[in-house]
Amino acid sequence: MKRIHTFIGFILLSWILSCTRITEQEPSKVPFEKQTGPLPLLNVSVDSVQLTQTIRFDTIAQGGNFSVQFTKLSFGKIRIVEDGKAVQLVMDTGRWEKDSTQYTICKNTVCRDGWLKIKNKSYRPVTVDTTDTVTTDCIQLATPTLFVNFSTSLFIKQLFPTGKKGTILADSLKTIFYTVSKTSDSSITFIANPIAFEPMWAWDTIRYQATGSNGQCYKGKIAIVLGNTCEPQARDDVFTVPTGTVIWPETTLTANDTGCTGQTGSYQTRTPFEAPMDWDYGNYKVMNTKSGVLIDTLISGTQHYKYRRSNAAATEDGFWYYYKNLSSGRATKAWVRIQF
Repeated sequence: MKRIHTFIGFILLSWILSCTRITEQEPSKVPFEKQTGPLPLLNVSVDSVQLTQTIRFDTIAQGGNFSVQFTKLSFGKIRIVEDGKAVQLVMDTGRWEKDSTQYTICKNTVCRDGWLKIKNKSYRPVTVDTTDTVTTDCIQLATPTLFVNFSTSLFIKQLFPTGKKGTILADSLKTIFYTVSKTSDSSITFIANPIAFEPMWAWDTIRYQATGSNGQCYKGKIAIVLGNTCEPQARDDVFTVPTGTVIWPETTLTANDTGCTGQTGSYQTRTPFEAPMDWDYGNYKVMNTKSGVLIDTLISGTQHYKYRRSNAAATEDGFWYYYKNLSSGRATKAWVRIQF
């Protein structure tokens, strides 16, 4: 069971509130692999009561073995469930109107793309006060996701709400791995040059603060995804561990880290909690989680993860793990969620 990670809070109202099977009025008699052109446009609506939708893709893929991948949402996250045959959309409770993701179905080495569009039926436009009232709090802006190639520069503008102008505070600009600088009062430049002798980190987060022309304070984040998202990469896991103790072979975590071709290729995993970190810490590491202890260790020549809950009252725990594609050097991360 998988989901695509984001850094904003979400509320999961239930594990499955509804299930939508994508069907066609007249199923095609031509095999999926022989067809050309885009896949169907899918439309989904959610509201403040039902923020979770489960969607199956059996009919579009015409059954058999297939995989589905998605680009990231701006106001929600996607969990791949039912052994890759379906996904759960878990949407943000914030004030947003529309969102979309491009989905890719791969079957027998043939991959085709389509679009999934999501509408928030609970969205209500905010009436703009012509006096342009300034609030005393710093307004947190929505977090967009941008896709960038390695060793390139990305010019980013439109960092204020629609119709607003102002100035970005240069000393507020922060990233995790890469470089960002102020280009003008309302634009910045992100430079995605990997550090020598380090993995090619495939994500970053730009943080900034700005002041509107009316004096209003704004805080913003931009999620950055780097490199080829079709290659194997870390994907989130959810495991149920009733006893609070478990030993996982490394392949349990990487089983669904396949790329568009369905292969994991040659890889290496690590489980530090912070980034940047020391990648080459060897075959043994002990780490404290929020409610337990995790050991990354070698057993009979195979990497394993040993987890033990230390807080008997805890109902959930988790840890990050990092996946490095040894062919490209691209390093991605995913969250392993542990439920008791």
